[in-house]
Amino acid sequence: MPMEELPRYVEECLMLKERYKGQLDIRVGLEGDYIEGYEEQIERIITDYPWDYVIGSVHFLGEWDITDHRQIHGWEGKDPLAVYTQYYDAVQKAAATGLYDFMGHLDAIKRFKFGPGPEQEQEVIELEKAALAAVARSGKAMELNASGLSKPCEEMFPSRRMLVEAVRLGIPLTLGSDAHQPGKLGEHLDQARRLLTEIGVKEVATFEKRKRTMVLLNDKEV
Repeated sequence: MPMEELPRYVEECLMLKERYKGQLDIRVGLEGDYIEGYEEQIERIITDYPWDYVIGSVHFLGEWDITDHRQIHGWEGKDPLAVYTQYYDAVQKAAATGLYDFMGHLDAIKRFKFGPGPEQEQEVIELEKAALAAVARSGKAMELNASGLSKPCEEMFPSRRMLVEAVRLGIPLTLGSDAHQPGKLGEHLDQARRLLTEIGVKEVATFEKRKRTMVLLNDKEV
């Protein structure tokens, strides 16, 4: 979204929120992309508008968007473990800013199935654990993003093993389908709920006016 469209986006959301009051519970959110070196600009965008929640996510390593299928050539000639290390370092820094209400698609780096081989799995696990520890220290929540099931990785963001570790660390979880088109709204959320139930999660986080509330996972409105 071009910056000049942001005020209109917020205005339209607030208008719809009022128009459908009592029929739809509309929350106004922002995916506040974390890019190292732009923390002050990000903070201004976050504080200038009446958000219900702000998602912290990492897409860019420098000018390279690791989630864009048009930029997969960025992996060429790179050490996959070095890329993963840089990515999870950015995730840790994003969590440490305290700017966000929850961290989104924490292991999005796996989206196109590029990455270290099986022989480096333990190193990857340690990177994941360090990122989750940073989220836990921040006191913020983390998203289970079901959209990964429709991506080349064919796995939700984050993986089951990261979710299990997040639960062990006491990180509150929320749910999302990362819908970029109306038809994607709610996609795969039934599978996401089942996964959370399997690992013992009973409550998920919702947000209003930047305040987190925990609700039962089996609540019909979740």
